[in-house]
Amino acid sequence: MVLDATRLAALVLLASPMCGCSVGRDFVRPGSDDLVLGKTTLGEILERYGTPVAEQENLIKDQRVKTLKYYYSQPQASGWAHNPGAVPDRSLAVDFVGDRLVAYVFHSTYEKDHTDFDDSKVDQIKKGETSLRTVVGWLGEPHSRVGYPHTDHETDLRVMYNYFQKEKVGKMIVLAAKKVLLLTAGADGIITDIKFTKSSSKDR
Repeated sequence: MVLDATRLAALVLLASPMCGCSVGRDFVRPGSDDLVLGKTTLGEILERYGTPVAEQENLIKDQRVKTLKYYYSQPQASGWAHNPGAVPDRSLAVDFVGDRLVAYVFHSTYEKDHTDFDDSKVDQIKKGETSLRTVVGWLGEPHSRVGYPHTDHETDLRVMYNYFQKEKVGKMIVLAAKKVLLLTAGADGIITDIKFTKSSSKDR
């Protein structure tokens, strides 16, 4: 499972097509009730999204975690992207322990369901003070939710806002910009940890 900016970038780039053809099967962005940690089952995911483009298993805190990855991209349809020049793509990774969902990460650059977010609000988030409910009021529902065993404590919840923009350079597709806000909240809903990264190829 992708839990930080580096590993999320790896997922997005490894799934990227290296040609101008469509890749994967299209799917709809999950609604707030479609993916519920501790409740959504593996069977429900397979019924809703079909066969994943990739699967893997890892042992985390002595628990076997199964990851399914879904991906869709249309490099030739850049006009459908949220930002000019971006390669439109959509990805979803879901983690299960046994038959129960423990984490999911969603990302999109399509205009209709993009995961871009207002990072000007990041400085207003204060560790030990700001509640997750307040953050949701500022930024909307998180694109990703991650629970135990990926968190330090079973009562912790980690949420992520993420946006990765890839662009075509010649025959290659490269990562042109990224921003990731990773927040951890305790059982009381108060933010206990904040990690934010932002970069652009234009800054280099």
